[in-house]
Amino acid sequence: MNKQMTEMQTIAGRYELITRVSSGGMGEVYRARDNVLGRMVAVKVLPSHLASNPGFVERFRAEAQSAARLSHPNVVQVHDWGEWDLTYYMVMEYVRGKNLRQILAGTERLEVGQACAVIEQVLSGLEAAHREGLVHRDIKPENILISYDGTVKVTDFGIARAAEASSTTTGLFGTVAYVAPEQVRNEPIDSRTDIYSTGCLLYEVLTGATPFAGDAARVLHQHLSEPVPAPSREVEEVPSELDLIVVKATNKDPSDRYPSSASMKGELTEAMAAIGPSAPLSELTSELTSEVAPESQPTIAGVPRKKRKIWPMLVIALVLVATVAIAWTIRPVTVPEIVNLDSDLAVELLNEAGLESVIEEEVHPNSKPGTVMRSDPRPGERARRGSEVLLVVSRGPAVATLPDLTGMNIEAAEQELESAGLLLGDVEAEHAPEAAGTVLRQSPSPGRVNAGTPVNLVVSLGPEIVEVPDVIGKSLDEARAVLSNRGLGAIQVEEFNDAPAGQVINQSPAQGEKVEKGSQVTVTVSKGPEPFQMPDVRGKACTDAKAELESMGLVVIVRSPDGKGTCAANKVSEQDPFPGAMVRKGQEANLYVS
Repeated sequence: MNKQMTEMQTIAGRYELITRVSSGGMGEVYRARDNVLGRMVAVKVLPSHLASNPGFVERFRAEAQSAARLSHPNVVQVHDWGEWDLTYYMVMEYVRGKNLRQILAGTERLEVGQACAVIEQVLSGLEAAHREGLVHRDIKPENILISYDGTVKVTDFGIARAAEASSTTTGLFGTVAYVAPEQVRNEPIDSRTDIYSTGCLLYEVLTGATPFAGDAARVLHQHLSEPVPAPSREVEEVPSELDLIVVKATNKDPSDRYPSSASMKGELTEAMAAIGPSAPLSELTSELTSEVAPESQPTIAGVPRKKRKIWPMLVIALVLVATVAIAWTIRPVTVPEIVNLDSDLAVELLNEAGLESVIEEEVHPNSKPGTVMRSDPRPGERARRGSEVLLVVSRGPAVATLPDLTGMNIEAAEQELESAGLLLGDVEAEHAPEAAGTVLRQSPSPGRVNAGTPVNLVVSLGPEIVEVPDVIGKSLDEARAVLSNRGLGAIQVEEFNDAPAGQVINQSPAQGEKVEKGSQVTVTVSKGPEPFQMPDVRGKACTDAKAELESMGLVVIVRSPDGKGTCAANKVSEQDPFPGAMVRKGQEANLYVS
């Protein structure tokens, strides 16, 4: 799918796209009008790299149906999904408000009580989802919406799981700052994975920073090996009860975390009771608005003409004119429809409406240069006559050269992207022979791309360490299979030994040693007993000859005329094998006596 959605476009003959409100690796979200039901909705349009993946589309369909069955005040409701003109889309409840990332960008951190109130509602939404068997897998501020009335809603249920399940790469799927250790290790996940991410989110809203900082490889290592610090170390007013909640929710072992989102919410609610009241959440999303109330026209009482004086009338007239002029100046006017128009025409329409224009150019990959992409105030909103309207005008697409980042350390790769005018997108990690933090793959591929394009990277976690298994006593084929299951190879060395030929008699490294996955283990294989020359025992007394051969490890069989194998003092007349033949321990030797 290469088609790019544009504002005012209608999907499936029903959903009229009004304006884009956000974009990211999982697609673009538009505010849209459902022309069938006459309501505002949010439409997520999938990016081409996901829509062209059959595995993702099938998983997306199943997850969208599951998410649509989930109805809860703290979860964004899914209304519809489908395919239209090579585009896959999902229709969701439109939430009037801001996401938590936008709020934190303006406030740095929340009041302690507000932070608890936000997470409490997040946990309520997760509790409902987990009961339905849905695990979010990507809890982060961008996926937490707060409406203007203070309701918190979790969005994007099912999409993370669909993308993860259809991914052709092994390793991490998720957002680095909030990813659970089991996601880094590519182990099975459940509702406790969301609890870990929510614990990281609670730390962030309390302190204004994520628990771990640094490049992606370092943050992933910290998630695996370092505990999330207590938030009170950064913000003194955070009570110890919240420290304990954060620490328990972010335990490295899922079995040591809260068993459910309901149990975590229960402890959080108890802690909130001791904290006391805080500012309502609606204040976090409040917008500055102003209205100018119309002024009433002054009245002039009738007075007999003979008693009127000219100067009072002149004063009143001047006051009336000034009042009307002021009222005309401050009278609100409606911003005309100017989005998607040429900027010159937009300026002309604003002038006719009594408004001034301020133009700000912005690079846009799919808009004709000079086209108005959006305005502030928006069309249809009221503004004071003579005030300024900001017009964001397309400068057209900007092209940048994406370098080859493979083999670079991720920090160097970030600098290269910044120099090229590009953005770092999603970062995944997987074990590889390359040093930790080395870029293994990138998307898009090197070449010419639109400036501002997010570049997704897969980086190395370093070689995986495995324990060497015990293969002594096994056959060579069995030893190779056991080592291969651990990701190890085998180097064969042979030597003579009393053990059966083909049996492993030694190994290096030894059992239990830790080595890098892909390493070679030297296995020493028995060639059987070492051969030696058969001695000449003809003419010797049978008992002496038998004792001599048995001391060499041979199995002696006496062949006597009576057929009973009588040896006694009879002399050996013949032997088999013949003198000088090569024999081994355990081999039979026949002595013939007369």
